Amino acid sequence: MDPVSSIAFPYYESKESRISLNKLFLANETDTTRYSIQLADEIGESSSIKTKKCSLISKIDTGTQETIPELFNYITNGSYYDNKQSVESPLVTTPLLVRIPLSYYRIKLNVSIDPIETESPDKFLLIIKSVGDTENYEQFKDLIINGSYDSNNTEISKLSYSQLPIDNTSKEIQRIIINDSFHQDIFQNNKLSISLWELDSKMNDCSHLFNFQFWVDQSVNDFKHDEYLTPINLTAPPPLTFMKPQQESEKHHTTSKTLRSLNRNEKLAKRKPTSFTIADFREGFNFNIEDGPEFRKSLQRYETNLPDFKKIVGHLLNELKSLEIYLKKLANVRNRMVDHIGKLCDLQFNPLLNNLDLKNQFSQSLEAIFEPFENNMKFFLKDICDSKLVAKISNLVTSYPTSGNKESSGDHNDISHNRKNFESTSKEYYNWLNKYLSNEKERPALKLLTKRKNFELYKFDYLNSLNLITNNQYFNQLLENFFKFLNLPFDKATNYKLLSFDQFRDVKLSQDLLGEDFLIYLNVLSRFNSEKFQFRQMIEACQSNEELTNVIRHNRLNHPRNLNLDKMKNSSINSPITPNQQLPSDQNISDNNNIDDISDTLVTKNNLDLIFTSDSPLNHQSSVTAVPVKLNNHLDDDQNSEMSGILYTLGGQGKPGWHKEWVVLNQGRLIEYSDWRNGQLPINKPIDIALSSIKPIKHEKRQFCFEIFTSAGNKHVFQAINEDERNKWIKALYNAGQVTSQLMSPTTPKATLNQPNIQKPVTTKPNSKNLSKIITDFGPEQYRAPPMIPGQSLDRSVSPISIQSGPPLSAYKDKNYLQMVRSISNTDNNICLDCGSQEGVEWVSINFLGSFCINCSSCHRNLGSHVSKIRSLKLDNFNKESEVLLNYINNKKINEFLEANLQTLGDKKINPLSSNEDRLAFIKNKYVLKKYKKEIDSINDLLIKSIQKINLPDILTYIICGADVNMQIQISLNNSKSNEKSKESRLSNKISLFEYSLRKFVEITENEITKRYFLVSELLLLNGFNINSIKELNTEIGLTDEAIEYWKDKRARL
Repeated sequence: MDPVSSIAFPYYESKESRISLNKLFLANETDTTRYSIQLADEIGESSSIKTKKCSLISKIDTGTQETIPELFNYITNGSYYDNKQSVESPLVTTPLLVRIPLSYYRIKLNVSIDPIETESPDKFLLIIKSVGDTENYEQFKDLIINGSYDSNNTEISKLSYSQLPIDNTSKEIQRIIINDSFHQDIFQNNKLSISLWELDSKMNDCSHLFNFQFWVDQSVNDFKHDEYLTPINLTAPPPLTFMKPQQESEKHHTTSKTLRSLNRNEKLAKRKPTSFTIADFREGFNFNIEDGPEFRKSLQRYETNLPDFKKIVGHLLNELKSLEIYLKKLANVRNRMVDHIGKLCDLQFNPLLNNLDLKNQFSQSLEAIFEPFENNMKFFLKDICDSKLVAKISNLVTSYPTSGNKESSGDHNDISHNRKNFESTSKEYYNWLNKYLSNEKERPALKLLTKRKNFELYKFDYLNSLNLITNNQYFNQLLENFFKFLNLPFDKATNYKLLSFDQFRDVKLSQDLLGEDFLIYLNVLSRFNSEKFQFRQMIEACQSNEELTNVIRHNRLNHPRNLNLDKMKNSSINSPITPNQQLPSDQNISDNNNIDDISDTLVTKNNLDLIFTSDSPLNHQSSVTAVPVKLNNHLDDDQNSEMSGILYTLGGQGKPGWHKEWVVLNQGRLIEYSDWRNGQLPINKPIDIALSSIKPIKHEKRQFCFEIFTSAGNKHVFQAINEDERNKWIKALYNAGQVTSQLMSPTTPKATLNQPNIQKPVTTKPNSKNLSKIITDFGPEQYRAPPMIPGQSLDRSVSPISIQSGPPLSAYKDKNYLQMVRSISNTDNNICLDCGSQEGVEWVSINFLGSFCINCSSCHRNLGSHVSKIRSLKLDNFNKESEVLLNYINNKKINEFLEANLQTLGDKKINPLSSNEDRLAFIKNKYVLKKYKKEIDSINDLLIKSIQKINLPDILTYIICGADVNMQIQISLNNSKSNEKSKESRLSNKISLFEYSLRKFVEITENEITKRYFLVSELLLLNGFNINSIKELNTEIGLTDEAIEYWKDKRARL
């Protein structure tokens, strides 16, 4: 163990941590070299932490893994001398810190992980990078949860446990590598503390795993020699420094940066970087092989542009050859001019002119003009725009047949061969697929997979061969030469007459000639070519049709150009964003490991990996990458409601029989295109999905079909290639039906508690129980009502009240929700709540607890999910509270209070034959405006009374008829301490109605297993209670652990 290394890298981890650091690698931008920090296996322990010592710090060549000799720099750790901490302290530190150059900003954590409980979708790893020490971990933890950290000195990256490439079936400790990076501008010349945390989004809690520190220096190339003697430190004693001798090449490198002509210097200094977003690069480096209009247009663009590319490369080669000839002629012309001037001097009438040496001096002056130009041009032709390099590019395209001569002698080249294979395979595949789908007999999935993989590989090979014409090693080398030439300075040694030939020809020094924009472009180009190779390997490795579909649609090179479909969801991002760059505020992290849209983020050298991200659930890497996040964003279930693809359609293309169509689902509408290769000729008007019914069917001999029945009575039948594809379409169509229609006019928002109206105390009838002592508005003292004390009458106990209710759990085993709802006696649940139809009554509103036909449910979806939350009894799954609430659906009772004044107002109830306009108007009056509802006095008081009794039908009645679910109540706790409190003190027991409802639950027991369901709280949430208004539960009201867990779960999800 190196004695200096052991005291120069502080590392410690929590005792309960299941993840431990083995090695830390810090790589430069191109990952050609790395600093390796290896920890010893021996673990020291105290009461709360475990420590490891650093056993070795070295610098290695990434390619050869050989050690690069280097004397390392260290700096005194001021925290060690200031705090003089004990071993028991959570901030055990070391007297020294190793200094890492700024250019080594890529972090690779080699960690050991216990795979227990790592499959939870609610758990994430947070990598927190901060300046200086993180002394108070509890305070730091609160900052993380609340999202109130300072982005000027802190970066946070996020990684889902479900992304970790580990075997969850194994109980053995496993090793993985986690990739991340830090922003150079934030941490330059500072102590960098990196800590790993585990975040439980469901519990809204996080725990510390481990922490380490090092010093981030300036880049070695940016140092002056004396800067090693006075490093910047955080209030530390004079530093202990181990100097590395300055290399001669580094001196030359530093000096060469000033070797430019003044004019060229000014131009280079004024050159502004170009700002490209991730969306720009994704569009430019798109490689989508999913058959359809985009793929076919990509082929057409390549095929159209390649003849021109071939012609222009030929012209360029000819011009370069001409330029070489002209340079030789120019040299000859110069020599002849000198000879002519000399002869003219010889022919003068007196010999004195020759004595003045005019000829030699003229030759030298002329050479001073010609020679720099000749040398610079020769350098340009040989090193920058080499005609041999251009000739190799030309050779690649000379055999490509032009559009007018596809059967030329070049038919044996790769492009022609791949094109023929693609065209023949395409025709053969679709002919076979049509027969396969029309075959009533068993359809072997393996045979479909074999055919599909073969077709996808031919598509890939043809598109790739076209791409390689303009994206090959020779053309890319030419581009790199051009990029370096743009920043090439003039050589001071030649008095700024000649370009810096040596700097250009030096492999290392020439890298500095690449501006940031050009370096980014070349790195992205290299990554693009690498991703293409991996993409083909992934296609070959697919073991199922579903896996193949995911690979084709969600690979890291497929980012749709269609703006309406450009809602890509990423799951594997590398570098953190800069402090001034903010991701969109609506984070979307769902079970698919999706993250928010980052398309508008500007690309820098620190976040290149953001470009190549994918929403694919597949992970074929042995290492994972952390996701940059901005905490305190809400989670939601933004389900996919947009989709496109090839479907077989009955009567497709306007012809009888089954035909391929390009089908696009966008913004709640479905459009069919007869020209599936181009997607430009719609064959009908867009289908409004919100006013249509969708169901899976089997049509004659064809399976995997689904039917769309429109409000106009038109039927559309589609067929997918397998059941998985059909299910995705049906789910997307169902989600699209939730899109709010433009027919709905904005509604007036309800008054909130923040509005300046003060309610006076409500008086009750003489014989009624006093339940009206409730505070619904906390205004000035003189208007406050006496505090309500529910415990004085029906609710004396602070402990929760439970009841035995509802069907046994076995009633839900078969998940036949439709039969269950219809079997509830005396409810009319088989009749549509609104129009009275008995056909297709398969839809329910989970907040109104009523059932509807397909036409009325479509109108409910048009109202928006904030009004009515529609679910299918056949297509959707229900769980926990929502499943039990299905047992309380009662159409007859709901209409007793929602249509109480229908006849009095003279309006007519709709019927099954009512038009869409009349149907929508009636439903808006009934559910949005509550035009026909029953008027109920003291409705808020009655709601509380029904909650006390856990009378779910009455609770629903009062909520729907206008009771305030967001009201707050005043309670008095029945214990000696609370009875001693003054009136002012008792006013602190103000809680929301939702908090009070958490004391009420329903218990269902079956097979000696009892489960608790918070149905009252669920109804309040479904009908508009704002759960974000509760920052912390009141712990004095006697809530069970299940109630607290329910609240945390709902708060995390909503």
